[in-house]
Amino acid sequence: MSKLDVSCGPNAVLKTQSSDVLYRNASTGLKASQTTECLGFIRDKILPAAMSDLDFDSCFIRYVTKNTKTGDYATEMIAQLAQKKTVVVYSYGSHIQRAVTTLELVKSRAKLENLEQKNTLDRFVNVVPGRNELLDRKINLPILISIVSQKDK
Repeated sequence: MSKLDVSCGPNAVLKTQSSDVLYRNASTGLKASQTTECLGFIRDKILPAAMSDLDFDSCFIRYVTKNTKTGDYATEMIAQLAQKKTVVVYSYGSHIQRAVTTLELVKSRAKLENLEQKNTLDRFVNVVPGRNELLDRKINLPILISIVSQKDK
């Protein structure tokens, strides 16, 4: 077998497959690559705490991923803001850049005055195993929760 042969044997495990995602030092049972499950965890466990002063059912809540159509989401959010609803946008990891772009689009396109934005940052910790448990790498995955609403005059 040459040095350039990168084929894996049947017992080989990729590091990303065996990583574990922690939230506040507790295992979530998730993998960082499981986008849908991670966003579901954020919606079910983290959002209620971040939105403790808001009525959860009356808010327009959306997640943003790298594949989100920014223009469509921005138009949808502007319509909700025009109806005086509170818009909540959340994302994590590499998806945050698209979420920020979407929020900036909303703020620039909206012909509404007195918009107020409140951001909350949290994090997942992705534990990637090293050669042994002492060499585990802990990678922070940021979580962004943005709440946009119209200020009362």
